[in-house]
Amino acid sequence: MTAENTSAGGAPAGSPNDDRLEIDEARPGDDPDELVLVVHGEIDTATSPRLQARLEDLPAEASVCLDLADVSFVDSSGLSALIAVHHRQRNGGGRLRFRALNDVVARLFAVTGLDRHLDIADA
Repeated sequence: MTAENTSAGGAPAGSPNDDRLEIDEARPGDDPDELVLVVHGEIDTATSPRLQARLEDLPAEASVCLDLADVSFVDSSGLSALIAVHHRQRNGGGRLRFRALNDVVARLFAVTGLDRHLDIADA
């Protein structure tokens, strides 16, 4: 007998109905060419493939900003996905910027040294 990993809402983890991650689209006032994606929830082994796929659907030359204020958890697979997309955008002539880091994410970026390599907005 095997146990099935499920999200808090009962959907199989990693399934399209996994409700531990939501991604909303917004546009900032200061840069109309930058797409802002507001991420809510957890970026982990079950949800990071969906976030990475959403970001990889965008052109590599696009300017993208991830608002992480409402992210409650990031594991190593989540970090790996963020780094992969960062490299993809940079190598494609685009940009991946992070903003609104909460204490959890800011500490994780600092402990891993990513804060010295990623484009992180002050506000």
